[in-house]
Amino acid sequence: MAKAHPFFSSRTHGFVRVAAATPVVHTADPVANAEEHIALIRRAGDQGCDLIVFPELSLS
Repeated sequence: MAKAHPFFSSRTHGFVRVAAATPVVHTADPVANAEEHIALIRRAGDQGCDLIVFPELSLS
């Protein structure tokens, strides 16, 4: 597959790809919550995401 010209990249024009994540939350288990976050961060990165945001207090 041919690589697209940089002009067609949204990043060339100052845009970023943003994701809003809703992780599975485990009550009072920050280690499990961190694992859920890491999995979502990796998935978003694999899909070309530049910024991912999570709900407040979703690690605790």
